[in-house]
Amino acid sequence: MSFWVHNLDSNSPICSNTKTALFLNYANAFEPLRQVISSAPKPNAITSLEDIDQNRGCRLDYAADMLLMLTKGLLRHPQIDVQFGNLAQADYKNPPSTWSVRSRSEGTLNGRLGQSRSLVLCTGSSPMSMTLPTSSPIAINLDIALDRQKLRSSLSTAEDIVVGVIGTSHSAIVALMNCYELATETYPRLRIKWFVRSPLSYAVEMDGWILRDNTGLKGASADFAREHLEDSKLPRSRVGRYVTKVDCPDAGDESMRPQLSACTHVVQAIGFKRESLPHLSIDGADLQEVTYDPESGSLQNGRGYAVPHLYGAGIAFPERVTDPAGNTEHAVGMWKFVKYLQRVVPSWR
Repeated sequence: MSFWVHNLDSNSPICSNTKTALFLNYANAFEPLRQVISSAPKPNAITSLEDIDQNRGCRLDYAADMLLMLTKGLLRHPQIDVQFGNLAQADYKNPPSTWSVRSRSEGTLNGRLGQSRSLVLCTGSSPMSMTLPTSSPIAINLDIALDRQKLRSSLSTAEDIVVGVIGTSHSAIVALMNCYELATETYPRLRIKWFVRSPLSYAVEMDGWILRDNTGLKGASADFAREHLEDSKLPRSRVGRYVTKVDCPDAGDESMRPQLSACTHVVQAIGFKRESLPHLSIDGADLQEVTYDPESGSLQNGRGYAVPHLYGAGIAFPERVTDPAGNTEHAVGMWKFVKYLQRVVPSWR
Protein backbone atom coordinates (compact mmCIF):
# COMPACT_ATOMS: atom_id res chain seq x y z
CA MET A 1 0.00 0.00 0.00
CA SER A 2 1.35 3.45 -0.93
CA PHE A 3 0.67 6.59 1.05
CA TRP A 4 1.23 10.08 -0.33
CA VAL A 5 1.61 12.87 2.20
CA HIS A 6 0.73 16.55 1.77
CA ASN A 7 1.83 19.35 4.09
CA LEU A 8 -0.48 20.10 7.00
CA ASP A 9 -0.55 23.38 8.89
CA SER A 10 -0.95 22.65 12.60
CA ASN A 11 -1.08 26.32 13.60
CA SER A 12 -4.60 27.14 12.49
CA PRO A 13 -6.91 29.36 14.60
CA ILE A 14 -9.91 28.52 12.41
CA CYS A 15 -12.87 27.03 14.28
CA SER A 16 -14.40 23.82 13.01
CA ASN A 17 -18.03 23.58 11.98
CA THR A 18 -18.31 20.06 13.37
CA LYS A 19 -18.31 18.61 16.86
CA THR A 20 -14.99 17.66 18.44
CA ALA A 21 -16.25 14.12 19.09
CA LEU A 22 -16.36 13.44 15.34
CA PHE A 23 -12.62 14.07 15.00
CA LEU A 24 -12.04 11.41 17.65
CA ASN A 25 -14.43 9.08 15.83
CA TYR A 26 -12.27 9.55 12.75
CA ALA A 27 -9.07 8.80 14.67
CA ASN A 28 -10.47 5.56 16.07
CA ALA A 29 -12.19 4.32 12.91
CA PHE A 30 -9.52 1.88 11.68
CA GLU A 31 -7.18 -0.54 13.39
CA PRO A 32 -3.91 0.97 12.01
CA LEU A 33 -4.93 4.36 13.41
CA ARG A 34 -5.85 2.82 16.75
CA GLN A 35 -2.40 1.19 16.82
CA VAL A 36 -0.76 4.58 16.28
CA ILE A 37 -2.81 6.08 19.13
CA SER A 38 -2.11 3.25 21.56
CA SER A 39 1.65 3.43 20.95
CA ALA A 40 1.96 7.24 21.18
CA PRO A 41 3.39 8.79 24.38
CA LYS A 42 0.92 10.87 26.37
CA PRO A 43 -0.05 13.69 26.43
CA ASN A 44 -0.54 13.96 22.68
CA ALA A 45 -2.91 15.37 20.07
CA ILE A 46 -5.58 12.78 20.88
CA THR A 47 -5.56 13.49 24.62
CA SER A 48 -5.77 17.22 23.82
CA LEU A 49 -8.95 16.58 21.83
CA GLU A 50 -10.32 14.38 24.60
CA ASP A 51 -9.85 17.21 27.12
CA ILE A 52 -12.18 19.69 25.40
CA ASP A 53 -15.98 19.85 25.02
CA GLN A 54 -16.97 16.97 22.76
CA ASN A 55 -20.31 18.48 21.73
CA ARG A 56 -18.94 21.77 20.39
CA GLY A 57 -16.60 22.75 17.58
CA CYS A 58 -12.91 23.30 18.24
CA ARG A 59 -10.01 25.16 16.69
CA LEU A 60 -8.84 23.28 13.61
CA ASP A 61 -5.27 23.23 14.90
CA TYR A 62 -6.46 20.48 17.26
CA ALA A 63 -7.60 18.41 14.26
CA ALA A 64 -4.45 19.27 12.28
CA ASP A 65 -2.26 18.13 15.18
CA MET A 66 -4.23 14.89 15.29
CA LEU A 67 -3.72 14.32 11.56
CA LEU A 68 0.00 15.03 11.86
CA MET A 69 0.30 12.57 14.72
CA LEU A 70 -1.60 9.85 12.83
CA THR A 71 0.36 10.51 9.64
CA LYS A 72 3.72 10.25 11.38
CA GLY A 73 2.59 6.99 12.93
CA LEU A 74 1.47 5.57 9.59
CA LEU A 75 4.81 6.55 8.02
CA ARG A 76 6.43 4.05 10.38
CA HIS A 77 3.90 1.28 9.75
CA PRO A 78 5.66 -1.86 8.44
CA GLN A 79 2.92 -2.57 5.88
CA ILE A 80 2.93 0.90 4.31
CA ASP A 81 5.39 1.71 1.51
CA VAL A 82 5.76 5.49 1.58
CA GLN A 83 6.49 7.38 -1.65
CA PHE A 84 6.76 11.18 -1.75
CA GLY A 85 5.95 13.09 -4.91
CA ASN A 86 3.22 14.14 -7.32
CA LEU A 87 1.46 11.24 -9.00
CA ALA A 88 1.68 12.10 -12.71
CA GLN A 89 0.70 8.97 -14.62
CA ALA A 90 -1.14 5.72 -13.98
CA ASP A 91 -1.69 2.93 -16.51
CA TYR A 92 -3.85 -0.16 -16.04
CA LYS A 93 -2.76 -3.32 -17.81
CA ASN A 94 -4.92 -6.40 -18.26
CA PRO A 95 -3.33 -8.87 -17.87
CA PRO A 96 -1.91 -8.80 -15.19
CA SER A 97 -4.83 -6.57 -13.95
CA THR A 98 -2.62 -4.06 -12.15
CA TRP A 99 -2.03 -0.32 -12.08
CA SER A 100 1.48 1.01 -12.65
CA VAL A 101 2.12 4.52 -11.34
CA ARG A 102 4.80 7.14 -12.01
CA SER A 103 5.52 10.45 -10.30
CA ARG A 104 6.77 13.83 -11.48
CA SER A 105 9.26 16.15 -9.79
CA GLU A 106 10.56 19.47 -11.12
CA GLY A 107 8.83 18.84 -14.44
CA THR A 108 10.52 15.49 -15.05
CA LEU A 109 8.61 12.22 -15.25
CA ASN A 110 10.26 9.71 -12.93
CA GLY A 111 10.46 5.95 -13.20
CA ARG A 112 7.74 3.57 -12.11
CA LEU A 113 6.99 3.84 -8.41
CA GLY A 114 5.18 0.57 -8.09
CA GLN A 115 2.25 -1.62 -9.02
CA SER A 116 -1.04 -2.27 -7.32
CA ARG A 117 -4.24 -4.10 -8.04
CA SER A 118 -6.30 -1.05 -7.05
CA LEU A 119 -5.71 2.68 -7.25
CA VAL A 120 -7.56 5.12 -4.96
CA LEU A 121 -7.32 8.82 -5.81
CA CYS A 122 -7.59 11.21 -2.86
CA THR A 123 -6.52 14.28 -4.81
CA GLY A 124 -8.23 16.91 -2.67
CA SER A 125 -9.89 20.16 -3.68
CA SER A 126 -8.96 23.83 -3.82
CA PRO A 127 -10.99 27.08 -3.61
CA MET A 128 -12.97 28.04 -6.69
CA SER A 129 -12.83 31.47 -8.27
CA MET A 130 -14.87 33.21 -10.92
CA THR A 131 -14.01 35.95 -13.40
CA LEU A 132 -14.91 39.30 -11.87
CA PRO A 133 -16.07 42.37 -13.85
CA THR A 134 -13.08 44.36 -12.62
CA SER A 135 -9.47 43.43 -11.94
CA SER A 136 -8.73 46.33 -9.60
CA PRO A 137 -8.99 44.57 -6.19
CA ILE A 138 -6.05 42.51 -4.99
CA ALA A 139 -7.07 38.86 -4.65
CA ILE A 140 -6.60 37.34 -1.20
CA ASN A 141 -6.25 33.57 -1.25
CA LEU A 142 -9.04 31.93 0.75
CA ASP A 143 -6.53 30.00 2.85
CA ILE A 144 -5.03 33.33 3.96
CA ALA A 145 -8.43 34.90 4.61
CA LEU A 146 -9.35 32.00 6.90
CA ASP A 147 -6.20 32.41 8.99
CA ARG A 148 -6.36 35.63 11.00
CA GLN A 149 -2.60 35.80 11.56
CA LYS A 150 -1.80 35.36 7.88
CA LEU A 151 -4.54 37.83 6.93
CA ARG A 152 -3.13 40.39 9.34
CA SER A 153 0.35 40.08 7.86
CA SER A 154 -0.98 40.46 4.30
CA LEU A 155 -2.67 43.84 4.94
CA SER A 156 -1.24 47.28 5.59
CA THR A 157 -2.22 49.46 8.53
CA ALA A 158 -0.98 52.60 6.77
CA GLU A 159 -3.80 52.97 4.27
CA ASP A 160 -7.55 52.63 3.89
CA ILE A 161 -8.52 49.05 3.12
CA VAL A 162 -11.82 47.73 1.79
CA VAL A 163 -12.03 43.96 1.62
CA GLY A 164 -14.75 42.44 -0.55
CA VAL A 165 -15.92 39.01 0.65
CA ILE A 166 -17.99 37.04 -1.86
CA GLY A 167 -20.22 34.24 -0.58
CA THR A 168 -22.43 33.04 2.27
CA SER A 169 -20.73 29.72 3.03
CA HIS A 170 -19.00 28.75 6.27
CA SER A 171 -15.71 29.91 4.73
CA ALA A 172 -17.21 33.26 3.75
CA ILE A 173 -18.54 33.90 7.25
CA VAL A 174 -15.19 32.96 8.84
CA ALA A 175 -13.45 35.39 6.46
CA LEU A 176 -15.95 38.10 7.47
CA MET A 177 -15.37 37.36 11.15
CA ASN A 178 -11.60 37.62 10.70
CA CYS A 179 -11.84 40.90 8.79
CA TYR A 180 -14.24 42.31 11.37
CA GLU A 181 -11.96 41.40 14.28
CA LEU A 182 -8.99 43.03 12.55
CA ALA A 183 -11.05 46.16 11.95
CA THR A 184 -11.96 46.41 15.63
CA GLU A 185 -8.41 45.71 16.85
CA THR A 186 -5.35 46.77 14.86
CA TYR A 187 -6.87 47.86 11.52
CA PRO A 188 -9.26 50.75 12.26
CA ARG A 189 -9.14 51.85 8.60
CA LEU A 190 -10.43 48.49 7.37
CA ARG A 191 -13.97 48.09 6.04
CA ILE A 192 -15.75 45.12 4.46
CA LYS A 193 -18.16 44.79 1.56
CA TRP A 194 -20.04 41.52 1.75
CA PHE A 195 -21.24 40.31 -1.66
CA VAL A 196 -24.21 38.01 -1.05
CA ARG A 197 -25.09 35.55 -3.78
CA SER A 198 -27.77 33.60 -1.86
CA PRO A 199 -29.60 33.82 1.49
CA LEU A 200 -27.93 32.65 4.68
CA SER A 201 -28.64 28.98 5.36
CA TYR A 202 -28.29 27.11 8.63
CA ALA A 203 -27.96 23.47 9.59
CA VAL A 204 -30.90 22.44 11.81
CA GLU A 205 -30.93 19.59 14.34
CA MET A 206 -33.94 17.38 13.62
CA ASP A 207 -35.09 14.13 15.25
CA GLY A 208 -32.03 11.95 14.68
CA TRP A 209 -30.75 13.81 11.62
CA ILE A 210 -29.59 17.28 10.52
CA LEU A 211 -31.34 19.38 7.90
CA ARG A 212 -28.82 21.05 5.55
CA ASP A 213 -26.08 19.09 7.29
CA ASN A 214 -23.55 19.70 4.52
CA THR A 215 -24.59 23.11 3.23
CA GLY A 216 -25.88 25.04 6.25
CA LEU A 217 -23.88 27.13 8.68
CA LYS A 218 -22.90 25.53 11.99
CA GLY A 219 -21.07 26.40 15.17
CA ALA A 220 -19.39 29.77 15.61
CA SER A 221 -20.09 30.93 12.06
CA ALA A 222 -23.81 30.19 12.48
CA ASP A 223 -23.89 32.03 15.82
CA PHE A 224 -22.15 35.07 14.30
CA ALA A 225 -24.46 35.14 11.28
CA ARG A 226 -27.64 34.84 13.34
CA GLU A 227 -26.57 37.55 15.76
CA HIS A 228 -25.10 40.06 13.33
CA LEU A 229 -25.62 39.34 9.62
CA GLU A 230 -29.33 38.72 9.15
CA ASP A 231 -31.11 41.60 7.40
CA SER A 232 -32.98 42.45 10.61
CA LYS A 233 -29.77 42.48 12.64
CA LEU A 234 -26.98 43.95 10.51
CA PRO A 235 -28.14 47.61 10.48
CA ARG A 236 -28.29 47.73 14.30
CA SER A 237 -25.33 45.43 15.01
CA ARG A 238 -21.87 46.72 15.87
CA VAL A 239 -20.73 44.60 12.91
CA GLY A 240 -22.80 46.84 10.64
CA ARG A 241 -20.40 49.71 11.32
CA TYR A 242 -17.75 47.81 9.39
CA VAL A 243 -19.69 45.52 7.03
CA THR A 244 -21.81 46.68 4.09
CA LYS A 245 -24.01 44.05 2.50
CA VAL A 246 -24.21 43.99 -1.31
CA ASP A 247 -26.86 41.75 -2.88
CA CYS A 248 -25.62 40.20 -6.12
CA PRO A 249 -27.58 37.07 -7.07
CA ASP A 250 -25.88 37.12 -10.48
CA ALA A 251 -22.37 37.22 -9.04
CA GLY A 252 -19.74 37.95 -11.63
CA ASP A 253 -21.87 40.14 -13.86
CA GLU A 254 -21.56 43.89 -14.46
CA SER A 255 -23.90 44.76 -11.57
CA MET A 256 -21.02 44.04 -9.18
CA ARG A 257 -18.62 46.48 -10.82
CA PRO A 258 -19.42 49.73 -8.91
CA GLN A 259 -19.19 48.18 -5.44
CA LEU A 260 -16.33 45.84 -6.34
CA SER A 261 -14.31 48.69 -7.84
CA ALA A 262 -14.43 50.39 -4.45
CA CYS A 263 -12.63 47.41 -2.89
CA THR A 264 -8.87 47.27 -2.48
CA HIS A 265 -8.90 43.51 -1.86
CA VAL A 266 -11.29 40.64 -2.58
CA VAL A 267 -11.84 37.16 -1.11
CA GLN A 268 -13.81 34.59 -3.08
CA ALA A 269 -15.47 32.00 -0.82
CA ILE A 270 -17.75 30.38 -3.39
CA GLY A 271 -16.90 26.70 -3.07
CA PHE A 272 -14.21 24.18 -3.89
CA LYS A 273 -13.20 22.31 -7.03
CA ARG A 274 -11.49 18.97 -7.44
CA GLU A 275 -7.76 19.08 -8.09
CA SER A 276 -6.55 17.79 -11.45
CA LEU A 277 -6.27 14.02 -11.80
CA PRO A 278 -3.09 12.33 -12.96
CA HIS A 279 -2.83 11.14 -16.56
CA LEU A 280 -4.82 7.89 -16.67
CA SER A 281 -4.72 5.16 -19.31
CA ILE A 282 -5.73 1.55 -19.89
CA ASP A 283 -3.27 -0.63 -21.80
CA GLY A 284 -1.63 2.57 -22.99
CA ALA A 285 -4.86 4.13 -24.33
CA ASP A 286 -5.73 7.46 -22.70
CA LEU A 287 -8.87 7.81 -20.64
CA GLN A 288 -10.28 10.90 -22.33
CA GLU A 289 -13.01 11.46 -19.74
CA VAL A 290 -13.35 10.30 -16.16
CA THR A 291 -16.56 10.62 -14.16
CA TYR A 292 -17.40 9.63 -10.60
CA ASP A 293 -20.12 7.46 -9.11
CA PRO A 294 -20.95 9.19 -5.78
CA GLU A 295 -22.70 6.11 -4.43
CA SER A 296 -20.04 3.44 -4.97
CA GLY A 297 -16.84 5.51 -5.11
CA SER A 298 -15.83 4.02 -8.46
CA LEU A 299 -14.49 6.12 -11.32
CA GLN A 300 -15.97 5.63 -14.77
CA ASN A 301 -14.99 6.26 -18.36
CA GLY A 302 -16.92 8.68 -20.56
CA ARG A 303 -19.44 5.97 -21.50
CA GLY A 304 -20.42 5.31 -17.90
CA TYR A 305 -18.52 2.05 -17.44
CA ALA A 306 -16.47 1.54 -14.29
CA VAL A 307 -12.72 1.72 -14.84
CA PRO A 308 -11.20 -1.47 -13.37
CA HIS A 309 -10.11 -1.07 -9.76
CA LEU A 310 -10.05 2.76 -9.88
CA TYR A 311 -11.73 4.66 -7.04
CA GLY A 312 -11.97 8.12 -5.50
CA ALA A 313 -12.26 9.22 -1.88
CA GLY A 314 -12.14 12.33 0.29
CA ILE A 315 -13.30 15.85 -0.45
CA ALA A 316 -12.64 15.47 -4.18
CA PHE A 317 -15.00 12.48 -4.34
CA PRO A 318 -17.68 12.79 -1.63
CA GLU A 319 -20.70 10.57 -1.17
CA ARG A 320 -24.09 11.74 -2.46
CA VAL A 321 -26.71 11.50 0.29
CA THR A 322 -30.44 12.15 0.56
CA ASP A 323 -31.93 13.25 3.89
CA PRO A 324 -35.37 12.19 5.22
CA ALA A 325 -36.90 15.35 3.70
CA GLY A 326 -35.68 14.34 0.23
CA ASN A 327 -32.88 16.90 -0.04
CA THR A 328 -29.78 15.68 -1.90
CA GLU A 329 -26.29 16.87 -0.88
CA HIS A 330 -22.69 15.76 -1.06
CA ALA A 331 -21.47 14.59 2.35
CA VAL A 332 -18.36 16.62 3.17
CA GLY A 333 -16.46 16.14 6.41
CA MET A 334 -13.71 13.93 7.80
CA TRP A 335 -16.02 11.60 9.70
CA LYS A 336 -18.40 11.43 6.73
CA PHE A 337 -15.55 10.40 4.46
CA VAL A 338 -14.70 7.58 6.88
CA LYS A 339 -18.29 6.34 7.10
CA TYR A 340 -18.49 6.33 3.31
CA LEU A 341 -15.28 4.30 3.04
CA GLN A 342 -16.49 1.84 5.67
CA ARG A 343 -19.55 1.23 3.49
CA VAL A 344 -18.00 1.01 0.03
CA VAL A 345 -14.45 -0.37 0.49
CA PRO A 346 -15.65 -3.97 1.08
CA SER A 347 -17.15 -3.90 -2.43
CA TRP A 348 -13.83 -2.66 -3.90
CA ARG A 349 -12.11 -5.87 -2.85
